[in-house]
Amino acid sequence: MIRFEKVAVRFPGGVTALHELDLEIPKGQFAVLVGASGSGKTTALRLVNRLQDASSGRVLVDGVDVQERDPIELRRSIGYAIQGVGLIAHMSVAENVALVPRLKGASPEEQRAIARAGLARVRMPPDQFLDRYPHELSGGQRQRVGLARAMAADPDLVLLDEPFGALDNVVREEIQDEFKEILGGLHKTIVLVTHDMHEAIHMGERILVMNAGRLVADGTPEEVVLRPKDEFVRKLLGRRRRELENYVKELRG
Repeated sequence: MIRFEKVAVRFPGGVTALHELDLEIPKGQFAVLVGASGSGKTTALRLVNRLQDASSGRVLVDGVDVQERDPIELRRSIGYAIQGVGLIAHMSVAENVALVPRLKGASPEEQRAIARAGLARVRMPPDQFLDRYPHELSGGQRQRVGLARAMAADPDLVLLDEPFGALDNVVREEIQDEFKEILGGLHKTIVLVTHDMHEAIHMGERILVMNAGRLVADGTPEEVVLRPKDEFVRKLLGRRRRELENYVKELRG
């Protein structure tokens, strides 16, 4: 479970990225933070693994204030995948996938086995890809490796920060479908950040709309899209509102 208790983030110059955010994401939920650039969604995500510290308030993971955790140990306990993947260029696919288990003391044999299982999970034949390097992979393949790396230590919590943003539309939709199927079967707590409402509807069971550092809407896709609660959400849906409404109805039968 993740809990934000009146969390604010203020930067020098008077810029406030988050305004006393109160939010709870239960264990096992797939939640999506959506909003325009500068809305505070990525800041909120980065607070969870202490890539950003709060100016005030508390962020708790499983009831423990993240400020009481060693940041390195905390990050190793959380799966994290970002736009552009961030694979280490001089490491093979196997080494990239097993990076966190290696840092936790896994033997070379254990690392290899973890990498094989991770690639199989994301539908990449291990014998074909284990010993390749990132520059030998397509964008979609690199994204799959990034997810395999995020899941390699079997974390209970997975954070995804615009992981599909660098992919073209055809590959993006294919990878979204695969990730949703893979992640949905693992019963993890998952938080996805995106600026794309279509992606939020497709991936999440709960949508959290951010605007100017504040949470302005919180609900199921049906609640957020079919019954927008304020003018900002209606503007976010924009000209695609009818299309998005039909998409929600189609997905939910």
